[in-house]
Order: sequence, then C-alpha cells, then structure tokens
Amino acid sequence: MKIEGNYSDNLKIDLTDSISQVKQSRVSYSEGPTAQVSNNVTLSTTAKKILKNEKNDGGFDSQKVDSLKKLISSGKYQISAEKIADGVLGEIKIQG
Repeated sequence: MKIEGNYSDNLKIDLTDSISQVKQSRVSYSEGPTAQVSNNVTLSTTAKKILKNEKNDGGFDSQKVDSLKKLISSGKYQISAEKIADGVLGEIKIQG
C-alpha cells in the first residue's frame, strides 16, 4: 500500500500552553540549616528473623555450586520431592 501526498503542511501544533504549565509546575527548594529530613523505618518480626538468619549464614559456597552444576549437566542430580516439601513446611512453621 502506498500513501501519496504531503501531509506535513496540515500538522500544526501549539505548545505555548504546555510550556507555560511546565514552568508553573516547577518546585523550588532550599538547602541549608533550615532543611530537615526525618526517615523512620520499622521492620516486621518476619523481616527481623530474615535479617538474623542472613547474619548467621555461612555465605556463598562456590565448591557446592560447582558440584551441583556438574551433577545437573551430567543428568545425575536427583530431586527429592519429600526433602523439598519438608523444607517448605519447616520454613512455614518457623515463620508461623
């Protein structure tokens, strides 16, 4: 399908109202001794438990990850649905 003609002559856009609205919407602020910012955060008990467990975590074990990668790529990695279910239920009981 081919569209012929010059349609750019019919397009006229007036942006003067838009520009004046943008200029009016600008917010000014001042920095200095009078400016005060206060931030307060309260963690839920669940979040506190998660942070506590992260601090007790031994970290990243690259040897274990490499071992798992090899088992998965060779097709020898066995998934135990029972272990997964036990782990999920155990976490639910801890967070309970």
